Amino acid sequence: MISRTVILILMMITVFSTDSEAATDENTLHVRASTLGLGIEASHSFDSMRLRIGGHFFGFKTNQTIGEIDYEIDVKLRYASFLLDWHPNDGRLFFSGGLLYNADEITARSHEATTYLIGGHHFPMGDTGRITALVEYPALAPYLGIGWDGQLSKSGHLTWMAEIGVGYMGKSTVTMATEHQPTGLPGSDQWEKDLSQEALVLEDYFDQFQLFPVISLGLGYCF
Repeated sequence: MISRTVILILMMITVFSTDSEAATDENTLHVRASTLGLGIEASHSFDSMRLRIGGHFFGFKTNQTIGEIDYEIDVKLRYASFLLDWHPNDGRLFFSGGLLYNADEITARSHEATTYLIGGHHFPMGDTGRITALVEYPALAPYLGIGWDGQLSKSGHLTWMAEIGVGYMGKSTVTMATEHQPTGLPGSDQWEKDLSQEALVLEDYFDQFQLFPVISLGLGYCF
């Protein structure tokens, strides 16, 4: 039963992908809004393929409790996309693959508290100051997606695009620091061990975004 359903879906995709005019040699400038941020893409279509290059930007702040510490997280999304689309039967449906260049800036800073629990030990804030963490992902992220093109004008110059996909961001790396280093700790390297253990707690939190969903809507002008 499942195999018949899959075959039916593939047949429908084949039929609908021939819905309108085939992709021809043309250049398009797209304005996009997506979970990667606001962006601009330039594309060139040839035969049933299309090459897209774009930049996407957005920023926001959020408050999260990670482990036993309350953080303000400052996220600056910075992506460049290098994608190749394939239109089956030169239709409106397309499959996309490529790379995202990740230049995100993600920092976390602890809220003020009486004490911090770091690496299983309690430290007065007066001894450590506030905690900061830098979160980094690998620079290149593979991407796969599927989408649909449409026209907004009879001339075909104005177009729209909808796309869903996923980028594999990889594992995060967290570097932690405090304003002061507490004194009187047993062992000269105890403080580094405690910070490293707390960094692992943050990495576990940020690793939930390894598979990053991309949902995108855009408007384009063909010329």
